This record gives sequence, C-alpha cells and structure tokens, in this order.
Amino acid sequence: MEELLNSKKLKIEEDTKTSKSFFKFTKEKYFKLYKAFANSTFIGCIKKTLVMLIPIILIGFIASFLYDLPIDSYQNLITESGINELFLSFKQLTLDIITLYFTIILTYRFMKDKVTEFPTMIVIIFTATLGLFILSLRSFSSEGFFDGFGLENTFVGIIMSYFTVKVFVKFQSMKKLNYKVYTTEAKKIVISIINLLIPFLIVMIPVAIIQQVLEASKMATLIDAIGAPFVYLFEHTNIELLNGVIYSFMCSVGSFLGAGLDTVFSEASMGNIVNPTFIRVFVLIPFIFSFVLAVLIFGRRSNRIYGTVGLVPGSFGYTNVVHYSYPLLLNPMSFIPIIITPIITTVVSYYLCLGFNIDVLGSTNNASLIFFNAYDATNNGLGILVQGISVAISFAIFIPAIMLNTYAKKKAFKDNVKHLYKKYLIAKDRNKDVTIFDFDFELGETAKVLCTQLIKDMELMKEVREKVIEFNSKRDSYKAKEFETKRREYLDKLKKQLKIKSYFQPIVGNHVDFDESGKPTYFEIKGMECLMRWWYEENYVIPPLAIELARSAGLEYEINSYLWENMLLNVDRKKCKSFITFNISMTCLEKESFIDDLMEMFNRYDIDPSGFVIEITEEDEFTNEDLALNKICELKEKGFDFAIDDYGAGQTSMKYFQTNAFELVKIDGDLVKKAKENEQVYDIIGNIRELGKRGQKYANIQFKVLCEFIEDQDSFERLKELKVDYYQGFLFGKAQEFDEIVTSPMMVKGSQKHV
Repeated sequence: MEELLNSKKLKIEEDTKTSKSFFKFTKEKYFKLYKAFANSTFIGCIKKTLVMLIPIILIGFIASFLYDLPIDSYQNLITESGINELFLSFKQLTLDIITLYFTIILTYRFMKDKVTEFPTMIVIIFTATLGLFILSLRSFSSEGFFDGFGLENTFVGIIMSYFTVKVFVKFQSMKKLNYKVYTTEAKKIVISIINLLIPFLIVMIPVAIIQQVLEASKMATLIDAIGAPFVYLFEHTNIELLNGVIYSFMCSVGSFLGAGLDTVFSEASMGNIVNPTFIRVFVLIPFIFSFVLAVLIFGRRSNRIYGTVGLVPGSFGYTNVVHYSYPLLLNPMSFIPIIITPIITTVVSYYLCLGFNIDVLGSTNNASLIFFNAYDATNNGLGILVQGISVAISFAIFIPAIMLNTYAKKKAFKDNVKHLYKKYLIAKDRNKDVTIFDFDFELGETAKVLCTQLIKDMELMKEVREKVIEFNSKRDSYKAKEFETKRREYLDKLKKQLKIKSYFQPIVGNHVDFDESGKPTYFEIKGMECLMRWWYEENYVIPPLAIELARSAGLEYEINSYLWENMLLNVDRKKCKSFITFNISMTCLEKESFIDDLMEMFNRYDIDPSGFVIEITEEDEFTNEDLALNKICELKEKGFDFAIDDYGAGQTSMKYFQTNAFELVKIDGDLVKKAKENEQVYDIIGNIRELGKRGQKYANIQFKVLCEFIEDQDSFERLKELKVDYYQGFLFGKAQEFDEIVTSPMMVKGSQKHV
C-alpha cells in the first residue's frame, strides 16, 4: 500500500514537472515570436500609425454616439437645431475616411529615412492613396460622402502603403535615368518626371488589372474578393449554425487583418436566429467588450490606456472602432484567441437562444449600452443572460492570452532597458547629434516610456520640497533640539515617498583585513559617494541612462537638482561626519543660478557644505573656462571640495590639473581593471599618485587619489603598493541607503569631513 502511494506521489510530481516545463517552454517560444514581431519594422510602422490615429477615432466615436443616441426628445432637439448635421460632419471627416488618414501616415512611416526628396515623397503618398481609392471605394454614400474609407479597409491601406514604398525605394536603388552636369534644366525636369512615372506605373498597372478583374467578377472592392470564397460557402450551406460559424470566422480573420470581411455578407441569406444582429449582439460586442476589459485588468500598464479608450465604444456596440485596429495595435500574434473566441460564442449563443426560444430582431441602435442592446435585440430578459454568458466565455479565453502577452512585453521591455544605453552610445559615436529618442520602434518607445515616468517621478520632489519649506516655517514653534528631532522624523517619512532614490557607496582607506577566501573582514569607511537608483516597475535603470533620458528631454539641470536635494534629504550629519561626494556636469556648473540653487538646498536642510565633494567628470570640457573656475573658487570658499571623476576616460586631463582646483582624483574604472595585468597602466596610476603627492613641491599641485571598481583582493593589494589613498568598489560593498551604511561597524567615527 505504501509503495502504491509513493508511486502515485512520484507520478504526480513528474506530471507537475512536465506541466511546468511545458508552460516554461510555451512562454519562451512565445517570447521569441513576440520579439520577432516587436522588432519588425513593418509591424512597428503599423502600430505607431494606429496610435497616432486614436484621437481621430475617439472624435469619430463621440460624434457617432451623439448622432445615434436613442432618446426621442434629444433626437428632436438636435434635428431641429441642425446640430445633428454637425455631428454627422465630424463622423464623416473622421471614421468615414480614417483609412485615408491611415494610408497617408503609414506610407510616410514606411518611407521615412529611405526617401528624402520632398517631390518624391508627395508622389509616393499620392500613388498609395490612389491605389486605396481604386481598390476600396464602393460608392458615394447617400449623404454625398465616400463609402469605403472606413476602418474596415485598414488592410487595403497596409497593402498599398507597403507595396508602393517598396517599388519606389527599389527603383531608386537601381540604375535609373541620370542627367549630366551640362544637361539643360528642361531636360532635367523631364528625366526627373520619368524617374517618378516609371515606379508609379509599376504600382498602378497591377492595381488597374485587379480592379478590372473585380468588375468582371461583379465585386466592388478588394475586401469583397478576399471574402468571396467564404460568401460562396455561406450561400451554399443550409445549416444555420454553420453559417453563423462562417460569419464569425470571417469577422475574426477580418479583425486580425484589419479588414471588414463581415461587410461582404448579405443579410437576406441569414437564418431565423443567426443574422447580423445576432452576430453583433452575442458575438462581436461581447468579444470587443471582453477583449478591452482583459487588457484593462491584466494588460501591462503602458497598454491599459488602450483598454480604457476602447472600453467605452466597445460597451456601446461601436465594434468597428476597436475591431479593426486593436488586435494589430496590441499584439499581432493574438490571432488564436481572436479567431476561436467568436466561433465558440457563436455556437454557445446559438444553442442558448434555441433552448430559451429567443427570437433575434432585425437591428439594434448603435448607441445602446451592452446588455441593454441584448434586450433591445430580443425583447426578452433572457437575451441579457445569453450575452452575459458570451462575455464570460470571451473574457475567460482572453485572460491567458493577455497575461502571456504581458509576460512577453515585460521581458522584452527589460531587455530593451538593459541594452538601450549601450546602443545609444554606439549610435552617438557614429552621429554626434543623435538623441536617445531617435531609435525606431521598440527601443525608441522604451526610451519614451521611461522618460515619461522619469518626469512624473521627478515631480514628486517638488511636492516634497514644498512640504519641507512648510515644515521649516514652523521652526519657532519648537525648541531647537525638539525641532531637529521632529524634522528628521518628518524627512525620513518624506524620502519614502520618492521613486528615485539616493544610495551611498562606501569609500575606504588602506587599512583592510581579509580572510583566507579574499573577503574583507575589516576596513575603514572614510567617505561615501551619493549615487542615483531608479526602478521602472521591476526594471533597474542604470544612472547614465536615466541622466541621458533627462538630457534628451531638456531636463539635465532638473534631474541633477533632484539628485542633490534627494541626497540632502537622506543625509544626517549627526550620524556621519565622513566626506560625501556627488556628481555635477559642466553644464550645471556653468548655469547662472547654480550656486544660488545649491546653497538654497543646503540651507533648507541646515547642512554645512564642508565635507561635500563635487565630482566633475573628466570627459566634460570647459566651455567657458574662466566662468567655471570662478564658480569653483566661489564654491570652495563656501566649504566644498572638488574631485575629477573618471580620470583617464577623457582627453582634458592636463587642463584640469593646471587649474589646481581639485583635492581628489578618481581613476577611471577601466584603467583600474587593466592595472591588474597591464604594467604600463599600473605605472600610469603610480605616476598620477606621485604627482598628487609630490607635485606641490614642483608645480604647486596636490591631490589625493581614489581607485574605483575594486572587485577583488589582488586588485586592492596591487594598488596598495602604490599608496593610493582611497578605494571604492563592490569588494567593499554596493551602494546602499544612508542609514544602512552609517550603522556599519566599518564606519569611521569622529570628525573627519574633508578628503
């Protein structure tokens, strides 16, 4: 018996492992497919275009809703006042020709950076829109407007935009007609026209042939041709449920492609239960409502805006607003749930209507809210129940799909954050004018998302600053010691509200003891460097990337000001007298209000500048040397010391030394790493140390040396032979919160403040 139980237990464990392995395999495979789609230029252009059109789609939805709102007194009012014509005009100028806007914008995105000549760009856009006009236009509507440029023809717009740009770009890359230097202006114009006319004809001839075939087949548009096989099957099937499944399948395929394939079906060929109203009320509306609701609840935060925007039109039955754009916008790989969901809900709803003996009427008003439109369509309360079941089924199918997509998006975003800054540096080496937002698609979107959140998180410091100022105004209400205690408690609460944190990494002296494994057992923390730490959701964003995001957004001074004030918010001089270093850029130093702003912060927190070391990166060059040196001298008079950061990484080293304004030189981490194996680099560091130690005797230069990136005992011992003054690196600890580092037994007690 015991053996039987053990064998069953082992089988359950094996099944559990198999199940976990399967899900892990599925997630990884899905992620690879997602990355392939996400990195696709084709998909990226479509998504960006659809995002740009969301405001126009919303305006069209609002106009349609106000035009269709089924309240008799309201309809009489807008008809008599003529406002209904205004709503209709807005609808016609937005939703009714949305594919025209889509095609123009998408064509531009496809040819961006590939075509630079303005006349050529105009001809390409004209060619694509002309092709759309020929393949999509059914007729002029009864109101005298175009019928065929709605969202249902998004697919045709994609084909024409992509094909047109491909032809023109390919022709440009081929050997085409050229003119010589001495060619007359008239001949140049003729040759330029021919160079545009040839690709124009290459595009339009196939379009004209397709249109002739469509006319011969008695089909008005390309969408009609795509749906023709299914229409034939539909018309030759006498099984009502099967017809409903075919109809639903066509709606699903159309949704995924951005094509209104449901428009090709004739209402007359429907059955007693299954008709366009049945499909709309019990399939499409639950489908769209559940889809956007699942995105809103389970989607990634950056995608929830689409759920919010789509929920209202989806709830009111304006399915085309979401149906032909959101699947493409959110996830091009969601075709499985998009296709199977309507088919399942069609079957379930059909049998429920059959079992409950529910008749579905011919039509419902577009502006009816979900569940209300089910009652309007059936004149039966059970219709609401059927629609609710359809919503529940659709929602249950979409949940795992959306969650899987969210997983892939999170992982892809994490990868993008990890590689964004490296790719930016590579791109900047090639083009000095590039910004971090210049990357296309996934990387560019990642940078914009990060920057938006960074700005929001920086806004929190303004609120904290105002609260500190308000608290300081109550100083007279307390005794001196009581005020300091109360304020420290208040500041500790405020700093917890901030998303961008100040962490501090220890700087140690020469006295270090190690155990047999090379792990330090004792060292003296002489000082610390204030470093920025920021997380977006679960992703750690390296400080150089965050600074570059702010710089690209024109907020370099603001992000630096935030970091200085955040540092002072954390520092408690009663707990620590050691020197503290922090970074500024040369741009900040040369800003007119810099000194006043900095001193105002120190005064706000009642902190003496003595013992604070301002680090200036060696790669930052003086743009106005006299101004910078005057400000450095003024700050030194107020108690600040100065350090050269990342010495050896730039090309301005001697210029900095000549100023004799720096008490500390921090050797660049790359040099420190190389010094372990490279004798020349080791000697260079030794010479810098000698210059700092003996330079005063010969050149009136004196400074101390700090080596960064110390990661093992060998590196420390080798540099110790050179009598380097200070060391910093993971060997002695990563950056941590102020209270953690000052309570360390390694912290030097006493009154040391300066370097």
